[in-house]
Amino acid sequence: MKAADNWFTYDWQMGSEDAVLSVDMSLDKENKSLYPYCVKIKCESRDMNSEFLTPSERRHCEKVLKNALKAVELLFAGVEETDMRTVYYLYSAENDIEQELEKISRKERKVLMTYEIYDDEQWSIYYDVLYPDEAKKQTEENRNMIALLKKNGDCLIAPRRLNVLVAFSNELNLLSFESVAKSAGFAIGDRSFLNEYEKPYAVMLHRMSTIEKKAVDNITTRAVRCAEKFGGSLLYWDCAIVGRRR
Repeated sequence: MKAADNWFTYDWQMGSEDAVLSVDMSLDKENKSLYPYCVKIKCESRDMNSEFLTPSERRHCEKVLKNALKAVELLFAGVEETDMRTVYYLYSAENDIEQELEKISRKERKVLMTYEIYDDEQWSIYYDVLYPDEAKKQTEENRNMIALLKKNGDCLIAPRRLNVLVAFSNELNLLSFESVAKSAGFAIGDRSFLNEYEKPYAVMLHRMSTIEKKAVDNITTRAVRCAEKFGGSLLYWDCAIVGRRR
């Protein structure tokens, strides 16, 4: 699915499955009281033994979405894609749209289409599932950094020390964070004071890892989740370049 400029796409773990999520960030400014119902449309293979959607089935899911948007007035908020399914997240002004969605589902032959409708006046599903927080945004920063390392000849599968700089507004929060970070598997490195930052109390964390994206995402997400308990933020990560063996 091609996303417009106001869409943000990132990798994330949905339960035990790897997923790619895309969200329309512009809907954050939408008058949400006009669309209090969340609609989830799920498309899966009709082959019950299949563990993935074929490329043809994946493309057909977009036709299912288009049919729904034609039949009912809906705001398209985002999409979740895993190997096994595509799930569209939409918002509706009305909750009596089940009949129209049921017609589409019954006519659908190429993929198995199911749907659910939720009361969601606060748009909790949009913000909790789709809208990217710091950890989710960091996964795309990771992608850019890894691409740069690869361009410079890095052997991404070679383990090396990953350095993660995390910062806090005061020293007490930093010290409290360090014990939690240790329990999460990080080695605690040097502290520093960064005058130019809003959160000047910083500490460098260390963790051995490859630079494959899923491994880096796991590390940065863990660091962010630990830091946010104490009002901290991840500033950046770096590592030594390990060249490919000839």
